[in-house]
Amino acid sequence: MTQYQKLISYIFAFLVLTYYSFNNTQITLNGIVQQGILVILAALFILYLFTRPFTVKELIIYFLFALLGIISYINNHSTLFIILALSLAVFSNFSIKSLFTLFIIYRSIFITIIIFLSLIGVLNNSGRDMFKSNVENAVSTYSLGFGHPNQAAQAVGILLIVAFLLMFRNKDLLLEKSLFGIGFIFLFYWLTKSRTFLICCVLALIIGIIKWIPFFKRGINWISKGYILIEGIIVFFGLILPALFTRFSASPIISILDRIASGRISFSASVFSSYPLTLFGSNFDSGFTELQHIYGMGKYAVDNGYISFLFTYGLIFTIIYFVMLTILIKTLIQKEQYYFVWIVLIVSIWGLFENIVWIPTLNVTLLLWAQGLNEKLNYRKVKRVIHDKEQTF
Repeated sequence: MTQYQKLISYIFAFLVLTYYSFNNTQITLNGIVQQGILVILAALFILYLFTRPFTVKELIIYFLFALLGIISYINNHSTLFIILALSLAVFSNFSIKSLFTLFIIYRSIFITIIIFLSLIGVLNNSGRDMFKSNVENAVSTYSLGFGHPNQAAQAVGILLIVAFLLMFRNKDLLLEKSLFGIGFIFLFYWLTKSRTFLICCVLALIIGIIKWIPFFKRGINWISKGYILIEGIIVFFGLILPALFTRFSASPIISILDRIASGRISFSASVFSSYPLTLFGSNFDSGFTELQHIYGMGKYAVDNGYISFLFTYGLIFTIIYFVMLTILIKTLIQKEQYYFVWIVLIVSIWGLFENIVWIPTLNVTLLLWAQGLNEKLNYRKVKRVIHDKEQTF
């Protein structure tokens, strides 16, 4: 990868992170600024096309993704798939280590600034009572400059998980790194009381630690075959069960699962009964407002990220999402990056409980589509060994 290519990739990644980082915060990025970023991203994409030769197969795929991105924008006014289409080329030779290092630096600074502004009163940090299962379980939480305490937990949690991926590349200072992770996890759980944050971050931390213990190594590596089972569970609980919920709602097991998920399954099922499922999605900028007729005014936010993704982007783009996710996982398995596969799946599981699937700064698997697709296309087979070394953690 030349210095020119690397510079374009870094600038592109910086702008993508800027474009999405303000989501879920109390600061809104001006529409003109967003449009300006999109124009620069498109210009960087065009510049990158002149930096190295592309095969006809690659160019056709980039064109098809760009076309799908335009179709998506027409239907739901979202630029996500346009940006993802541009990233396929620009990130095609960008190492995952470089991308995630930039991600950690950028998001650490950004989140710190947002929290600092909330602590000095510029942004709202008022405590609020949240009910986790019933009235008796009300707890005090803080938004820390984000729109909701859970959104603060999402931002910090995903940053921690990506940091764990780099931190546990080796077992040096294993105890110190473990204590660092434990400290941050429980600090932000105390502030936000997000159980999803706690479970996902603790799981990522535990796997990062025990992967260096020989006794547990086979269990960690099980994911090379078991990933399809976890993907199946995600699809079942995220999409299939909500679609069929009304048929099985009388089942005690389903009722228990719904209560454990704080009503997310039944709430998601209401989307299927209130809106049509389309091939290319619909515009839900105002949320699933029809649900207010069922649950009352102000209650229309669907926490199941896959339901939001399915109805916003449609059946075709949801299928594309899971195909690209599977390609990425298979690429990591070929490189024997089993801990990385666990991280990808943990982030994917988080999407069952929070609406993070469509946001690249939270669902970091979106940033890695180019890495998986690049291997699938077998770009520069002669230099495969060198390329693999650059991509390996």
